[in-house]
Amino acid sequence: MSKKKSRSRKKKRSSSFSTGFVAMFFLIIGAVLAVLAFKFFENGNDISTDSSEAMNQSKYVESSVADDESSTSSRKEETSFESSTTSGDSSEDVSEESSENASEDVPQGKYSSVAWYKAENEERYKAYGDKKPELSPEKVVTYVNIGLDGPYYTNVYPAKKEDGIFILVNKYSYVERGFEPANLVELDASCKVSGKSVKLVKEAADAFKRLSADALELEYHIIGMSGYRTYAYQENLYNNYLKNDTKENVDTYSARPGYSEHHTGLALDVQTDSVSFSNFGQTKEYEWLLDNAHKYGFVIHYTEENQWITGYMPEEWHIRYLGVEAATYIYDNNLSVDEYLTMYGANGLQAAG
Repeated sequence: MSKKKSRSRKKKRSSSFSTGFVAMFFLIIGAVLAVLAFKFFENGNDISTDSSEAMNQSKYVESSVADDESSTSSRKEETSFESSTTSGDSSEDVSEESSENASEDVPQGKYSSVAWYKAENEERYKAYGDKKPELSPEKVVTYVNIGLDGPYYTNVYPAKKEDGIFILVNKYSYVERGFEPANLVELDASCKVSGKSVKLVKEAADAFKRLSADALELEYHIIGMSGYRTYAYQENLYNNYLKNDTKENVDTYSARPGYSEHHTGLALDVQTDSVSFSNFGQTKEYEWLLDNAHKYGFVIHYTEENQWITGYMPEEWHIRYLGVEAATYIYDNNLSVDEYLTMYGANGLQAAG
Protein backbone atom coordinates (compact mmCIF):
# COMPACT_ATOMS: atom_id res chain seq x y z
CA MET A 1 0.00 0.00 0.00
CA SER A 2 2.65 2.49 0.81
CA LYS A 3 4.47 2.04 -2.49
CA LYS A 4 1.30 2.71 -4.52
CA LYS A 5 0.51 5.83 -2.51
CA SER A 6 4.01 7.00 -2.98
CA ARG A 7 3.81 6.46 -6.74
CA SER A 8 0.46 8.24 -6.86
CA ARG A 9 1.84 11.20 -5.05
CA LYS A 10 4.77 11.31 -7.36
CA LYS A 11 2.44 11.23 -10.37
CA LYS A 12 0.32 14.01 -8.91
CA ARG A 13 3.41 16.14 -8.24
CA SER A 14 4.72 15.45 -11.72
CA SER A 15 1.39 16.36 -13.32
CA SER A 16 1.17 19.53 -11.28
CA PHE A 17 4.71 20.51 -12.24
CA SER A 18 4.04 19.95 -15.94
CA THR A 19 0.90 22.08 -15.84
CA GLY A 20 2.76 24.92 -14.10
CA PHE A 21 5.62 24.70 -16.50
CA VAL A 22 3.36 24.95 -19.53
CA ALA A 23 1.54 27.89 -18.03
CA MET A 24 4.84 29.60 -17.31
CA PHE A 25 6.03 28.84 -20.77
CA PHE A 26 3.03 30.44 -22.44
CA LEU A 27 3.26 33.36 -20.07
CA ILE A 28 6.82 33.96 -21.05
CA ILE A 29 6.01 33.51 -24.72
CA GLY A 30 3.15 35.99 -24.38
CA ALA A 31 5.38 38.48 -22.65
CA VAL A 32 8.02 38.09 -25.32
CA LEU A 33 5.46 38.50 -28.07
CA ALA A 34 4.05 41.55 -26.36
CA VAL A 35 7.51 43.08 -26.10
CA LEU A 36 8.22 42.25 -29.70
CA ALA A 37 4.93 43.70 -30.80
CA PHE A 38 5.64 46.88 -28.88
CA LYS A 39 9.13 47.15 -30.35
CA PHE A 40 7.81 46.48 -33.80
CA PHE A 41 5.22 49.21 -33.47
CA GLU A 42 7.81 51.66 -32.06
CA ASN A 43 10.33 50.91 -34.80
CA GLY A 44 7.64 51.26 -37.42
CA ASN A 45 6.90 54.79 -36.22
CA ASP A 46 10.64 55.65 -36.20
CA ILE A 47 11.12 54.35 -39.75
CA SER A 48 8.05 56.21 -40.88
CA THR A 49 9.35 59.40 -39.26
CA ASP A 50 12.86 58.95 -40.72
CA SER A 51 11.40 58.30 -44.14
CA SER A 52 9.28 61.42 -43.91
CA GLU A 53 12.25 63.55 -42.85
CA ALA A 54 14.35 61.95 -45.55
CA MET A 55 11.66 62.73 -48.09
CA ASN A 56 11.35 66.26 -46.78
CA GLN A 57 15.13 66.59 -46.75
CA SER A 58 15.24 65.21 -50.27
CA LYS A 59 12.54 67.67 -51.34
CA TYR A 60 14.51 70.45 -49.66
CA VAL A 61 17.69 69.40 -51.36
CA GLU A 62 15.91 68.99 -54.67
CA SER A 63 14.21 72.29 -54.12
CA SER A 64 17.53 73.90 -53.24
CA VAL A 65 19.20 72.32 -56.23
CA ALA A 66 16.30 73.37 -58.40
CA ASP A 67 16.49 76.87 -56.96
CA ASP A 68 20.25 76.90 -57.48
CA GLU A 69 19.85 75.58 -60.99
CA SER A 70 17.09 78.09 -61.60
CA SER A 71 19.24 80.81 -60.11
CA THR A 72 22.24 79.61 -62.09
CA SER A 73 20.11 79.36 -65.19
CA SER A 74 18.76 82.82 -64.48
CA ARG A 75 22.25 84.13 -63.93
CA LYS A 76 23.34 82.42 -67.13
CA GLU A 77 20.43 83.99 -68.95
CA GLU A 78 21.25 87.37 -67.43
CA THR A 79 24.90 86.88 -68.29
CA SER A 80 23.88 85.74 -71.72
CA PHE A 81 21.62 88.77 -72.06
CA GLU A 82 24.30 91.11 -70.80
CA SER A 83 26.78 89.43 -73.08
CA SER A 84 24.31 89.62 -75.91
CA THR A 85 23.60 93.27 -75.10
CA THR A 86 27.29 94.06 -74.78
CA SER A 87 27.96 92.10 -77.90
CA GLY A 88 25.14 93.95 -79.57
CA ASP A 89 26.52 97.30 -78.48
CA SER A 90 29.96 96.19 -79.52
CA SER A 91 28.56 94.99 -82.80
CA GLU A 92 26.85 98.31 -83.29
CA ASP A 93 30.05 100.10 -82.37
CA VAL A 94 32.01 97.93 -84.76
CA SER A 95 29.34 98.44 -87.37
CA GLU A 96 29.41 102.19 -86.87
CA GLU A 97 33.19 102.14 -86.76
CA SER A 98 33.28 100.06 -89.93
CA SER A 99 30.83 102.47 -91.48
CA GLU A 100 33.00 105.39 -90.48
CA ASN A 101 36.07 103.64 -91.82
CA ALA A 102 34.18 102.87 -94.97
CA SER A 103 33.25 106.52 -95.32
CA GLU A 104 36.90 107.39 -94.79
CA ASP A 105 38.01 104.87 -97.39
CA VAL A 106 35.45 106.01 -99.95
CA PRO A 107 35.43 109.65 -101.07
CA GLN A 108 31.61 109.72 -101.23
CA GLY A 109 31.85 113.08 -102.99
CA LYS A 110 33.65 114.92 -100.21
CA TYR A 111 36.71 115.55 -102.36
CA SER A 112 35.89 113.86 -105.65
CA SER A 113 33.08 116.34 -106.28
CA VAL A 114 35.64 119.16 -106.46
CA ALA A 115 36.27 120.00 -110.11
CA TRP A 116 40.08 119.93 -109.81
CA TYR A 117 40.14 116.69 -107.77
CA LYS A 118 42.92 114.23 -108.62
CA ALA A 119 42.27 110.59 -107.75
CA GLU A 120 45.96 109.90 -107.13
CA ASN A 121 45.91 112.48 -104.30
CA GLU A 122 42.92 110.99 -102.42
CA GLU A 123 44.92 109.71 -99.44
CA ARG A 124 46.73 113.03 -99.19
CA TYR A 125 43.38 114.87 -99.20
CA LYS A 126 42.17 112.75 -96.30
CA ALA A 127 45.35 113.23 -94.28
CA TYR A 128 45.45 116.98 -94.88
CA GLY A 129 41.70 117.30 -94.27
CA ASP A 130 42.11 115.55 -90.90
CA LYS A 131 44.99 117.85 -90.03
CA LYS A 132 43.09 120.96 -91.15
CA PRO A 133 39.42 120.25 -90.34
CA GLU A 134 38.54 123.94 -90.63
CA LEU A 135 39.23 123.88 -94.36
CA SER A 136 36.54 123.27 -96.97
CA PRO A 137 36.98 120.32 -99.36
CA GLU A 138 37.76 122.81 -102.14
CA LYS A 139 40.61 124.34 -100.16
CA VAL A 140 41.92 120.93 -99.08
CA VAL A 141 42.05 119.77 -102.70
CA THR A 142 43.61 123.07 -103.82
CA TYR A 143 46.33 123.15 -101.19
CA VAL A 144 47.21 119.49 -101.61
CA ASN A 145 47.35 119.90 -105.39
CA ILE A 146 49.73 122.82 -104.89
CA GLY A 147 51.81 120.61 -102.59
CA LEU A 148 51.26 122.37 -99.27
CA ASP A 149 50.62 119.11 -97.40
CA GLY A 150 54.38 118.55 -97.55
CA PRO A 151 57.51 120.67 -97.08
CA TYR A 152 58.66 122.88 -99.94
CA TYR A 153 60.57 121.06 -102.67
CA THR A 154 58.90 117.72 -101.84
CA ASN A 155 56.35 115.83 -103.96
CA VAL A 156 57.70 117.84 -106.90
CA TYR A 157 56.48 117.41 -110.47
CA PRO A 158 57.40 118.85 -113.89
CA ALA A 159 55.61 121.99 -115.08
CA LYS A 160 53.56 121.72 -118.27
CA LYS A 161 55.00 123.83 -121.07
CA GLU A 162 51.82 123.26 -123.06
CA ASP A 163 49.85 125.26 -120.47
CA GLY A 164 51.22 128.43 -122.08
CA ILE A 165 50.49 131.56 -120.05
CA PHE A 166 48.91 129.35 -117.36
CA ILE A 167 52.05 127.37 -116.66
CA LEU A 168 52.75 127.00 -112.92
CA VAL A 169 56.32 127.04 -111.65
CA ASN A 170 56.81 127.21 -107.89
CA LYS A 171 58.52 125.30 -105.08
CA TYR A 172 56.75 122.10 -106.11
CA SER A 173 56.68 122.46 -109.89
CA TYR A 174 59.87 122.76 -111.93
CA VAL A 175 61.24 123.06 -115.48
CA GLU A 176 64.20 121.16 -116.89
CA ARG A 177 67.56 122.75 -117.56
CA GLY A 178 66.91 123.11 -121.29
CA PHE A 179 63.48 124.72 -120.91
CA GLU A 180 62.78 127.90 -122.89
CA PRO A 181 59.36 129.45 -123.53
CA ALA A 182 58.25 130.24 -127.05
CA ASN A 183 57.89 133.77 -128.49
CA LEU A 184 60.42 135.51 -126.24
CA VAL A 185 60.93 139.16 -127.16
CA GLU A 186 62.96 142.04 -125.81
CA LEU A 187 61.07 144.77 -123.97
CA ASP A 188 60.95 148.13 -125.64
CA ALA A 189 63.59 150.57 -124.42
CA SER A 190 60.81 152.85 -123.19
CA CYS A 191 59.71 150.38 -120.54
CA LYS A 192 62.91 148.80 -119.25
CA VAL A 193 66.05 149.77 -117.37
CA SER A 194 68.45 151.35 -119.81
CA GLY A 195 71.17 149.06 -121.10
CA LYS A 196 69.65 145.85 -119.73
CA SER A 197 68.33 142.90 -121.70
CA VAL A 198 64.84 142.16 -120.40
CA LYS A 199 62.83 139.51 -122.24
CA LEU A 200 59.23 138.33 -121.87
CA VAL A 201 56.84 136.13 -123.83
CA LYS A 202 55.43 138.46 -126.51
CA GLU A 203 51.88 138.55 -125.11
CA ALA A 204 53.21 139.57 -121.71
CA ALA A 205 55.68 142.06 -123.22
CA ASP A 206 52.93 143.80 -125.17
CA ALA A 207 50.71 143.99 -122.08
CA PHE A 208 53.49 145.48 -119.96
CA LYS A 209 54.26 148.07 -122.62
CA ARG A 210 50.65 149.28 -122.34
CA LEU A 211 50.80 149.26 -118.55
CA SER A 212 54.02 151.26 -118.45
CA ALA A 213 52.75 153.78 -121.01
CA ASP A 214 49.43 154.33 -119.20
CA ALA A 215 51.22 154.74 -115.86
CA LEU A 216 53.59 157.26 -117.37
CA GLU A 217 50.68 159.40 -118.52
CA LEU A 218 49.79 159.65 -114.82
CA GLU A 219 53.42 160.40 -114.02
CA TYR A 220 54.07 156.94 -112.58
CA HIS A 221 57.34 155.52 -113.82
CA ILE A 222 57.16 151.73 -113.88
CA ILE A 223 59.85 149.91 -115.87
CA GLY A 224 61.13 146.36 -116.10
CA MET A 225 64.55 145.32 -114.80
CA SER A 226 64.52 141.46 -114.83
CA GLY A 227 62.38 139.14 -116.96
CA TYR A 228 63.15 135.71 -118.44
CA ARG A 229 66.04 133.81 -116.84
CA THR A 230 67.80 130.71 -118.08
CA TYR A 231 68.35 127.72 -115.81
CA ALA A 232 72.07 128.49 -115.74
CA TYR A 233 71.50 132.13 -114.77
CA GLN A 234 69.27 131.11 -111.81
CA GLU A 235 71.72 128.43 -110.76
CA ASN A 236 74.58 130.92 -110.62
CA LEU A 237 72.44 133.48 -108.78
CA TYR A 238 71.25 130.98 -106.17
CA ASN A 239 74.71 129.57 -105.55
CA ASN A 240 76.17 133.05 -105.08
CA TYR A 241 73.56 133.74 -102.38
CA LEU A 242 74.56 130.49 -100.65
CA LYS A 243 78.12 131.76 -100.28
CA ASN A 244 76.94 134.38 -97.79
CA ASP A 245 73.77 132.93 -96.31
CA THR A 246 72.20 129.68 -95.15
CA LYS A 247 70.14 127.59 -97.53
CA GLU A 248 67.12 128.01 -95.27
CA ASN A 249 67.32 131.79 -95.56
CA VAL A 250 68.19 131.85 -99.24
CA ASP A 251 65.11 129.74 -100.01
CA THR A 252 62.92 132.54 -98.68
CA TYR A 253 64.09 135.09 -101.24
CA SER A 254 65.61 133.18 -104.15
CA ALA A 255 64.29 130.21 -106.13
CA ARG A 256 66.35 127.12 -106.68
CA PRO A 257 67.34 126.59 -110.30
CA GLY A 258 64.44 125.12 -112.27
CA TYR A 259 61.88 126.40 -109.74
CA SER A 260 61.97 130.11 -110.61
CA GLU A 261 58.89 131.72 -112.16
CA HIS A 262 61.31 133.80 -114.21
CA HIS A 263 61.98 130.68 -116.31
CA THR A 264 58.48 131.02 -117.80
CA GLY A 265 59.09 134.39 -119.47
CA LEU A 266 55.85 135.53 -117.81
CA ALA A 267 57.34 137.10 -114.66
CA LEU A 268 58.91 140.53 -114.38
CA ASP A 269 60.66 142.48 -111.62
CA VAL A 270 59.91 146.21 -111.85
CA GLN A 271 61.18 149.47 -110.39
CA THR A 272 60.92 153.19 -111.08
CA ASP A 273 63.33 155.31 -113.03
CA SER A 274 64.81 156.55 -109.75
CA VAL A 275 64.06 153.89 -107.13
CA SER A 276 65.45 150.34 -107.29
CA PHE A 277 63.23 147.26 -107.15
CA SER A 278 64.07 146.53 -103.49
CA ASN A 279 62.40 149.77 -102.41
CA PHE A 280 59.57 149.72 -104.92
CA GLY A 281 57.04 148.95 -102.16
CA GLN A 282 57.52 152.43 -100.71
CA THR A 283 56.65 154.25 -103.92
CA LYS A 284 53.47 155.81 -105.29
CA GLU A 285 53.96 153.62 -108.36
CA TYR A 286 53.50 150.55 -106.19
CA GLU A 287 50.22 151.91 -104.82
CA TRP A 288 48.96 152.49 -108.34
CA LEU A 289 50.11 149.04 -109.46
CA LEU A 290 48.20 147.38 -106.60
CA ASP A 291 44.92 148.68 -107.95
CA ASN A 292 45.60 148.51 -111.66
CA ALA A 293 47.94 145.64 -112.56
CA HIS A 294 45.04 143.22 -113.17
CA LYS A 295 43.60 145.53 -115.83
CA TYR A 296 46.62 144.67 -117.95
CA GLY A 297 46.69 140.97 -117.05
CA PHE A 298 49.29 141.15 -114.27
CA VAL A 299 49.22 140.06 -110.59
CA ILE A 300 51.64 140.89 -107.79
CA HIS A 301 52.51 137.28 -107.00
CA TYR A 302 54.46 137.28 -103.75
CA THR A 303 52.57 139.08 -100.99
CA GLU A 304 52.67 138.95 -97.22
CA GLU A 305 49.20 137.33 -97.16
CA ASN A 306 50.16 134.39 -99.36
CA GLN A 307 53.70 133.94 -98.11
CA TRP A 308 52.70 130.67 -96.43
CA ILE A 309 51.66 129.40 -99.88
CA THR A 310 54.53 130.69 -102.01
CA GLY A 311 57.31 130.25 -99.45
CA TYR A 312 58.84 133.59 -100.45
CA MET A 313 59.15 136.84 -98.58
CA PRO A 314 56.90 139.62 -99.95
CA GLU A 315 58.17 140.98 -103.26
CA GLU A 316 56.18 144.07 -104.19
CA TRP A 317 58.22 144.34 -107.40
CA HIS A 318 57.52 140.84 -108.79
CA ILE A 319 54.54 140.64 -111.16
CA ARG A 320 53.21 137.67 -113.14
CA TYR A 321 51.26 137.78 -116.40
CA LEU A 322 48.09 135.65 -116.71
CA GLY A 323 45.85 137.67 -119.00
CA VAL A 324 43.19 140.18 -118.04
CA GLU A 325 40.41 137.72 -117.29
CA ALA A 326 42.44 135.51 -114.96
CA ALA A 327 44.22 138.42 -113.30
CA THR A 328 40.90 140.17 -112.65
CA TYR A 329 39.42 137.02 -111.16
CA ILE A 330 42.42 136.67 -108.85
CA TYR A 331 42.18 140.33 -107.86
CA ASP A 332 38.44 140.18 -107.18
CA ASN A 333 38.64 136.94 -105.21
CA ASN A 334 41.85 137.65 -103.32
CA LEU A 335 43.57 134.50 -104.58
CA SER A 336 47.22 133.72 -105.14
CA VAL A 337 48.56 132.79 -108.57
CA ASP A 338 49.24 129.28 -107.22
CA GLU A 339 45.65 128.82 -106.09
CA TYR A 340 44.15 130.04 -109.34
CA LEU A 341 46.40 127.95 -111.57
CA THR A 342 45.87 124.87 -109.39
CA MET A 343 42.10 125.25 -109.51
CA TYR A 344 41.63 126.31 -113.12
CA GLY A 345 45.01 125.99 -114.81
CA ALA A 346 45.06 126.04 -118.56
CA ASN A 347 41.27 125.86 -118.59
CA GLY A 348 41.12 129.40 -117.29
CA LEU A 349 37.78 130.49 -115.86
CA GLN A 350 35.89 127.90 -117.91
CA ALA A 351 36.28 125.55 -114.93
CA ALA A 352 35.00 128.16 -112.48
CA GLY A 353 31.37 127.79 -113.59
